[in-house]
Amino acid sequence: MCPITDGAAAIILTSQYSPVVVSGVGHATDTSAVSHRASLTSFNSTKEAALKAYSMAQLNPADIQFAEVHDAFSPFEIIGTEDLGFFLRERDGRP
Repeated sequence: MCPITDGAAAIILTSQYSPVVVSGVGHATDTSAVSHRASLTSFNSTKEAALKAYSMAQLNPADIQFAEVHDAFSPFEIIGTEDLGFFLRERDGRP
């Protein structure tokens, strides 16, 4: 069982009928104790899951045209988009 804050969903909207193919998925976990994490400004589980999904789909963040990233806490949404590789981290200048 996972906390109510964990999970994922996806939807594809199109005006054309077409089959939907899942090209990549990723899963990772990390300690729930924030004090035991390597960073307070990055979520290793998000980065690991994204890398697995990108690898399986043979894509990288630059190939994604649209993504809606949600988290119940505003700072975590920003951290998540950085961890997914959509933005450079200003603090260290790398994805």
